[in-house]
Amino acid sequence: MSRYIWTCCFLLWVNFSLGQTKPLYAISPPNMTVDSIFFYDSATVDMEMALDGSRIRYALDGSEVTKTHKLYSAPLVIRETTMIRARCFHDLLKPSTETEVYLHKLPKENLVRAAALTPKPALAYAGIGKGALSDHMKGAIAFRSTPDQWLGWEGDSVTISLDILDNVHQGRLVCSFLEDMGSWILGPAKMTLRHNDQVIAAWQRPGEVNGEKAQFLFPAIMLTEDLIGGRYELILYATKLPADHPGSGRPAWLFIDEIFLLKAK
Repeated sequence: MSRYIWTCCFLLWVNFSLGQTKPLYAISPPNMTVDSIFFYDSATVDMEMALDGSRIRYALDGSEVTKTHKLYSAPLVIRETTMIRARCFHDLLKPSTETEVYLHKLPKENLVRAAALTPKPALAYAGIGKGALSDHMKGAIAFRSTPDQWLGWEGDSVTISLDILDNVHQGRLVCSFLEDMGSWILGPAKMTLRHNDQVIAAWQRPGEVNGEKAQFLFPAIMLTEDLIGGRYELILYATKLPADHPGSGRPAWLFIDEIFLLKAK
């Protein structure tokens, strides 16, 4: 932490000593910690910035954070699925880049369970098996530090047999993926949900791959029709590594650690 503070002070000194009317350097983004990305009742979010004179502002609606957004002063208690975005501001530095986290409120009853995986995950990334997909435990960005949670595949597609445990009147099926271009890991290009060999819902990746930083992805298949309890097939289609990547054209690794089903309100 002391090195972090000295770096911030150095940037302030450079701006001041050069007599800049406009800051040359940006302040560092806020540190954001969450007790749990998945929660049943509530989650608590803490933010901090060590540099004197800095201010943290945040948005709870997923919008880009500006100087007009609410000022952070105390830990936030989140009670609904929320995208939190935060940014640091300082009078002598440019605003920071944004820090963001997506928190998910889960149903207290488990509505979906993985029954089979085809093909099986790679031996090095088999986690605790199919149970990892419905234990409501989040794998870390540094995936090797939580080896029990992530399931990883290298190939064109993966089929996950799902047991829907109750009748569901619309809602959405959410999957939690890792994206880390440096490790050749990308979220899926497409997901389809099948029942009795018929596609009943699908999700398509929007836009181009943006692999600037490791991140979590939470694509959701929107269910516009009712689901009857029973066996379904979730098919994940791998994204191809982009042209500027050493593995260009090859299917990226797929890393998934959770699947949950949310009923419409």
